[in-house]
Amino acid sequence: MRRGIFACAAAMVIALLATSCAKQEEDPIEDQRLRSFDAWVEKNAPNAQKIEGGVYIEKLYSSTQPGALTPTGNSSSSSTGESEWVMINYTGREMTTGNVFVTRDPEIAKHQGSFTYYTHYTPEYVPYTPYNSMYYSSNVDMIMGNFLALGQMKEGDIYRVYIPSSLAYSSSGFSYDGSGFEGQNALGENLPVIMDLELVKVIKDPSKYEASLVQNYAVSQMGLNLSDTVRTNLYCKHISYGKETQDTVKDGETVSVYYVGRFMDGFVFDTNIEDTAKKHNLAQYYDDTHYDALSVEIGASEETDDGTTSENAVVVGMDAALASMLYGESAQIIFTSTYGYGSSGQFPTYSTSSSSSSSTVVASTVIPPYTPLIFDVMIAPKYGDGTKQFPYTFHAVTERLGEVDGVWVEGYVAGVALGDDYTTLCDTLTTIVESGVKTNLMLSDKTYQVKPEECFTVKLPEGAIMDALNVPDNEGKVFRQKVKLYGNLRKYLGTYGIVDITDYAIE
Repeated sequence: MRRGIFACAAAMVIALLATSCAKQEEDPIEDQRLRSFDAWVEKNAPNAQKIEGGVYIEKLYSSTQPGALTPTGNSSSSSTGESEWVMINYTGREMTTGNVFVTRDPEIAKHQGSFTYYTHYTPEYVPYTPYNSMYYSSNVDMIMGNFLALGQMKEGDIYRVYIPSSLAYSSSGFSYDGSGFEGQNALGENLPVIMDLELVKVIKDPSKYEASLVQNYAVSQMGLNLSDTVRTNLYCKHISYGKETQDTVKDGETVSVYYVGRFMDGFVFDTNIEDTAKKHNLAQYYDDTHYDALSVEIGASEETDDGTTSENAVVVGMDAALASMLYGESAQIIFTSTYGYGSSGQFPTYSTSSSSSSSTVVASTVIPPYTPLIFDVMIAPKYGDGTKQFPYTFHAVTERLGEVDGVWVEGYVAGVALGDDYTTLCDTLTTIVESGVKTNLMLSDKTYQVKPEECFTVKLPEGAIMDALNVPDNEGKVFRQKVKLYGNLRKYLGTYGIVDITDYAIE
């Protein structure tokens, strides 16, 4: 028994000695790093001043703004009890080599070869606290060195900050890949850094500040009154009603939406309109399916802590505004992050290839916390509006329009009319081919088990259009396929149909 106790005691002593030796080995290495850091700064930046905490600061520009604020971390003036937030610009370099590993400056990013059009090169918006854990990863945490330096700065100041590795990224090193603000070089472990740091703005109460931005925009840019809200701090300006205005969007209905999403400075962060994507150089990051209309079930969203919805592919703010619109209507929407991405924002996501276990970042714009969003939206007309983008469908052709010249219609080729009456619909391919009818197509919103009263008629003209679209000659190409036709709406074969066709498209 005593032998066992002695053995345990001996083991404890050995363990303590080992721990002590390891600590003695660690401390001198860190001391050496700090001495080396101090010596480098004294030699290469003799005008830099060491501040409490262990970083050196060098003033590059002193603000002359009247009443410029210095962050204090005091949350007493915030309605939410949160810490102050700051907007900061910075470029980070490895101290001894000068390699840039992160920047908010687009010109530096272009020079480094890391510039992307989906990156919004603006000041970062973060709480004035070190190592903020609310983000999707540590890639955007405020390092202690920046935190210490900001406490010495006022709005408008630009400092060069020399930071030892222990107050920067320590033994983990760093790569900003996937943060939305990439630099060209990854930062190795235990390396000191230089940050060119600008304090742009101090925000005492981010919720109140954001609300004031939205309200001012609604009044000054959208021409609305403060009371013209869909919900508190959610504004919708109705712009255009299109050709068909009698169809009101209702809860439970699914609408097709085209949109342009942007920030208050005009930067476009997303769109499903191809021309707009090309204009803003975003098309290179999208595949063709990105330009499909966005299907949204009205009223299906619910507000969550971060403002998103599990039922729809849109944020709560867009869903709420769409519910106040008509089919075929265009509108501009602005709302606070309460109805968007909340106090956590949205950062790039990762996808894994089916043929590989590796993950890649999906190209997308960072949406910062507490950031208002603006959307220009259009709800596709319920039954079309006669344009090539939104052709009239069966319901509009047969029940609404009467005789109209120069419109696009669309439908699935459901069959042909065998005689002089649309009720003699033939929807069997073999019979159609055997009949040899090449003139009288029947189009429907449906593809199978179609009744005559669910179709409108088509009079194909002689020539190239008939050659391209008649079923007997092109059975594999057009039967049960969706086609678009441009012509005039007239009574034909006992119902309304399209005649005098001059253009077509097969989808």
